[in-house]
Amino acid sequence: MSLSDADVHICFLQRYWEREDRSWIDECALKPKLYPIAHLALQSFAAAFFSRRHRPTDIGYSHLRYASALTALRTALQQDDVSSSFDILAATTALYRYETLACTSRAAFIKHAGVISKVTELSGPECFFEHPSRALLKANAPRIVHEAYYQRTQTFLAQESWKKPEHVTQAEDNDFTHLFDFWARLAGLSQLITSFLIGFSAENSDAWQIRCDLNRLLADLGSWHRATTTAQGFIPTEVERTDLDVFYSDELGQVFESYLQYPTLRTAMSFNFYRALKITILEWTFKVDHPTWWAGENRERMIEVPSIRSLATDIARSLHMHLPSQGGETDFEMFTLLFAARCACKPFHRRSREVRWIEKTLAKFADTRGFELGRDLASMDSLQLPGPRSKGTETV
Repeated sequence: MSLSDADVHICFLQRYWEREDRSWIDECALKPKLYPIAHLALQSFAAAFFSRRHRPTDIGYSHLRYASALTALRTALQQDDVSSSFDILAATTALYRYETLACTSRAAFIKHAGVISKVTELSGPECFFEHPSRALLKANAPRIVHEAYYQRTQTFLAQESWKKPEHVTQAEDNDFTHLFDFWARLAGLSQLITSFLIGFSAENSDAWQIRCDLNRLLADLGSWHRATTTAQGFIPTEVERTDLDVFYSDELGQVFESYLQYPTLRTAMSFNFYRALKITILEWTFKVDHPTWWAGENRERMIEVPSIRSLATDIARSLHMHLPSQGGETDFEMFTLLFAARCACKPFHRRSREVRWIEKTLAKFADTRGFELGRDLASMDSLQLPGPRSKGTETV
């Protein structure tokens, strides 16, 4: 019996996609009648992944499946009890993954993340103790926190009821579990800061408390990083003049004279996510200290902050770790790459060599890894400091 194109695409996805997603992917692939919407969404996701790897210009079939899945999902969201529907949650998750590959619009992946967040919260933490729902929560946690940060609002994942041991499935994920906890705290603070900046007046006394909260978060992040580095007994190694010179060059020569080497990709991801969070906390602190100055083209003063520029440079000097490998594709890897790379752009002028090189590198990753979202983010102009969403100053 021959396999259909959809079956081939799903088999390819199961073979080469990241392990964190495979348990819920397998569940949806094996039970199409039990999870019809998720299976349809999975077909679009799998077809997009197959096309990006083998026929980059041919995503017509995947787009048709995506449109069908989106229609079915919208109908289900209007009619069903979403608080207990694994089918709806898995379908939205698959459509989010599709958007990272195809990027039909800049807002689509955030909209899907919003649905994931709402359905997960309505379901309650007790619904994610068992397989396969627990695998979905684990895979979606970064997107839920990102969506909250993007919308400048608190996330339910910061609540203690969502931090129980039942939701942590593997010890190796503890580093990122802590990092996402810090990011969830930052999302809540960003809501307070945005309200403060919009309603700022000379008599406003909220700045002191916000600054204390940011300093506490920065101290906690630093303590965690020092403890983790000590426990692992590792710091990045600085390397000069190797075969990676071409990677770190542009038409004028070397953009960076050295790069940072790590024992594993996951270690590099952890270091870069820590740096990106620290950059963002320092930026928010800057905004609170200059509440009447945050709008406009005043980015040059950020260049005067050595610690932020040093952190950004270290992120950029680590990007070679994301070069294509023999392993499976990882949406989580690209997610952390894009977030860190965007943060690395912020302390530099938008027309600087460093920013142009980072944008070019993200576009290369879009070509070689198939994540079209990277190219879209690379082309965005809004590389300004984080600010109120209504002002359009922050995109990632």
